[in-house]
Amino acid sequence: MNWRLFLLFFSASLACLFLLFSPVVSTPYVTHDSVRFFHKFFNSDSSASIYIQRQWLYDLGRPIAGETESFVFRHVNHLSDLSLARTAAVFLMALSAALLATILASRGMAAVPAFCLSVITFSLPGIQEAVFIPYLYHSVAVLLAMLAYSVWCSRWHAALRLIAAPLLLLAAFCTYSPIAFLFLLPAAAAAILDSDWPSTKRILRSDILLCILTFALYLLLVKYLLYKSANLTTAYQADFAAGHIWQRSIEFLTQGLPIMFNLWQDAPASFVGGILAVFLPLAWLVQNVRRKDSTLQRLLPIIAILLFINITWFISKTGPYLRLFTASQAIIVMLLFWCGKRIVQKFGKESEAFHASWPIGLMLVTMLSAHAATSNNVWNANAELMFVRSRLLPHINSSIQEIRIIQPKNDHRQYNGSPLANDEYNRTTGNFDYEVPDLVRTALQGLFSPTEMHCNVNVVPYGTRQPWAGPDTIVADLNDLMLIADWPGRRKHAADGS
Repeated sequence: MNWRLFLLFFSASLACLFLLFSPVVSTPYVTHDSVRFFHKFFNSDSSASIYIQRQWLYDLGRPIAGETESFVFRHVNHLSDLSLARTAAVFLMALSAALLATILASRGMAAVPAFCLSVITFSLPGIQEAVFIPYLYHSVAVLLAMLAYSVWCSRWHAALRLIAAPLLLLAAFCTYSPIAFLFLLPAAAAAILDSDWPSTKRILRSDILLCILTFALYLLLVKYLLYKSANLTTAYQADFAAGHIWQRSIEFLTQGLPIMFNLWQDAPASFVGGILAVFLPLAWLVQNVRRKDSTLQRLLPIIAILLFINITWFISKTGPYLRLFTASQAIIVMLLFWCGKRIVQKFGKESEAFHASWPIGLMLVTMLSAHAATSNNVWNANAELMFVRSRLLPHINSSIQEIRIIQPKNDHRQYNGSPLANDEYNRTTGNFDYEVPDLVRTALQGLFSPTEMHCNVNVVPYGTRQPWAGPDTIVADLNDLMLIADWPGRRKHAADGS
């Protein structure tokens, strides 16, 4: 490995990703899947200090993820600690981006496009989601996958590579398998971008074979031997039945593909994603049909990789979460980069600066889009937490018997005015009964000493008649926050009574 180049890539990647995720690491907030870290505060339940998520992740076949989450649970005692966890996630992603850029550069790609493509990859929606929560084990999984590939393509002794690379990749699968499939991104990039087909075939054969064998070992050891009798929710159980896979294939075409080609989250970008889904594969085929080497030879491995890295979709019953398609979206980025590169080449310019303009421009657009999405998401979560805290603050010296939270009307608009998107974007904690007590605990943390909470937390659905509220009851109506938040169309909705 070229260590000087790696350090240069790492420094630049860390700067770019920190700027991109600056709202995430600098703003105090909690949201779905991070509010549970505060369950241990103001809770008389003796099991509150035992993080049940750890065992659930073990049952899913993610033992390293379980230990990572347990570590975060033990060490997050304040909102600032949660910010540190998000900063750690950004740091690990920057390391992975530097490794990816170094790998691409070692395969003959110019330094600027290699760097830009790696930053774009770690700006994708699934990565944003992992930093926003944070899912720290996603960062660990992708770093393990990149380390595995770095070892695999290194000049180490063959026997050492054959031992170390599969072990690192197996560890990545044991952390979070959909993210671990980023291991195949360099091979996909070679098939899409490389003109030297004989060397590309060797790369594809070795990389795909190693990934298939390691994933098969993962399924054998983790899914069927260690956790065969795990009492899992049906949605998280693997199902290899032909009928199930056929049904999931249909869902993949209708739900998965639109997410794969939508490299952004907002509504206009969904339309752009639809255009990319038609244009990019067609443009690649038209350009490569005239090549001396068969287009089919290149096309089939790309299709095979895209299908294989989505195997967790086909064998599971979960919804179309963004994090499941991170590896697929990274390959779509490669197609998009190739298409822009061909257009730039048509201009006939020989200037290196001119050719570098496309990847740099694509990186800047992606970073701005990701920054806007994360800022909007953070605003939504922070506003909810601060609103609940503002309702509790005047009563810190009172004898409170009940804290009553009135849920917001679910009209598909959140406090920031944006619609709920997928599993984590613009998702409000107050919409879920089981998360509201932990939201209150988080709001109280810092106002009181972390002892038992001697009052009840009750959740009242929107439109439900409220019981009488006495002087010892605090009422926080989250619909008031909806009125405070100023978003386009809010006044029209209020005027229409909706």
